[in-house]
Amino acid sequence: PVSAWSGVIIDARGSGAQPALAPAIRSLEGQVLDEHPSVAYSHTMEGAKDLAGSHPLIIKAKRSSGVTHADLLLAPADLNKLKEIMAKESLSLIIAI
Repeated sequence: PVSAWSGVIIDARGSGAQPALAPAIRSLEGQVLDEHPSVAYSHTMEGAKDLAGSHPLIIKAKRSSGVTHADLLLAPADLNKLKEIMAKESLSLIIAI
């Protein structure tokens, strides 16, 4: 089956997020993305789109958290959608900061 998405971009611009090797991704309610996918970072949305491919799923981070501001907080529905996609497919995860 062909994937509906070419990659996933988490738009963390304006959240104060900082790059890290394994950022935690969770919902505002505390649910956690169980797996720690490898991530790539881009300082522009255009660069993130280049890395993610022609048809990326774009999710907006609500804010960053943690001592180093590397963890990303998503809306609960967005985290559930990300969990569902990552369970079925192996897609690139790019964080635009």
